[in-house]
Amino acid sequence: MKGSRPLIGFALVVAQAGIGYGLLNSASVNSTQAIVPSTTTTNGVTTPTQVPSHTSTNKPTNTKPANTKPPSTTSTTVPLPPPTTSSTTTTIVLSPSTTNAYSSVTVRVANGTQVPGLAGKITNYLASKGYDVVAPVNANSQASASMVYYSSGFRYQAITLAQDLALGQASVAPYSSSVPLTLPEEDITVIVGPDLSVFANG
Repeated sequence: MKGSRPLIGFALVVAQAGIGYGLLNSASVNSTQAIVPSTTTTNGVTTPTQVPSHTSTNKPTNTKPANTKPPSTTSTTVPLPPPTTSSTTTTIVLSPSTTNAYSSVTVRVANGTQVPGLAGKITNYLASKGYDVVAPVNANSQASASMVYYSSGFRYQAITLAQDLALGQASVAPYSSSVPLTLPEEDITVIVGPDLSVFANG
């Protein structure tokens, strides 16, 4: 019995060493799972080799298609300004050299009708307009229509005076020897015809 104890102790040591190696190897395999031990025998010599247990495969890259949506366009409508209308006013301007004031224009009225006092009433009317009137007279003959005669440089004043008497421009003419009057020439001479008899009621 004493001689077998050393053998039993040695066997326990060998068994513990085998168990420890087995546990170590198992832990190594479980922890890495990347290397599988194997052996290769060449000419009676055994050589351990390591073979990868699996091959890693790269996962496909998840690529999203590019955004192919066409760019959006915005249409902007700019309102046009409203059309403009222009009005033209025509103003007739008398010549500065002939625009004498009424007070500086001498006017004589001659009665060419059979209506008594008609020349005097027209004279008073023109005086109220600012004209420089002289004493009314009778014409040398009867007139068929009223006429306004003007001396040189007083045409525009004669046109204005004719308008004041509601006469047309056709009744305005330059002073001449045909005027039925023998008195000295004034700036404007009015020969009263029957068309101005309306002033008799004034």
